[in-house]
Amino acid sequence: MEYLLHHTHTHKDHARMRCDMQEIVIESLRAHLAAVHSDLASECKMRFATRRRVSRLKAKDASLETLTTEMEARIEELGDDIEDLRKENEALLSDDDNYDEDMDMEPDTEVEAFINNEDEEPEVLMSDEDPEEPPFNDEDAPPALEGPVVDVEDE
Repeated sequence: MEYLLHHTHTHKDHARMRCDMQEIVIESLRAHLAAVHSDLASECKMRFATRRRVSRLKAKDASLETLTTEMEARIEELGDDIEDLRKENEALLSDDDNYDEDMDMEPDTEVEAFINNEDEEPEVLMSDEDPEEPPFNDEDAPPALEGPVVDVEDE
C-alpha cells in the first residue's frame, strides 16, 4: 500500500510539474503574442502613414507636373517674345532705313517724329506739380462736416 501511495504521490507531483511547465510556456506564449500584436499594430500604423505619404507625394507630383507643363508653355511664349524683342533691338540699333521691313511692321510716325526731334533739349520741370493739372483752389474744396463722427455698422 505504501508503494501505491508513493507511486500515486509521484504521479501527482509529475502531473503538477507538467502543469506548472505548461503554465510557464503558456505565459511566455501570451507575452510573445502580445509583443506580436503590438508589432503588428505599429506596422499597420507605419503602412498607413506610408500609404498616406505616397498618396500625398503622388498628388504633389501631379500638381508639379501640371506646373511644369504650364511653365514650359510660358517659356515658349517668353522665347517668342525674346526673339521679337531681339529683332526689334537689332532693328533699332541698325543704321538701315527700312528696319520696319525687317520687322514686318508698319512704320510708326510718332516714333520717327520722336527720333527726328532728339536734337531738341527736353523741358526740365522744377516742381513736383503736373504742368497739365489745373492749380488747386480752396474754393473748390468740399465744405467741412461739423459735429461728432459716428460709425455706421452694416446691417
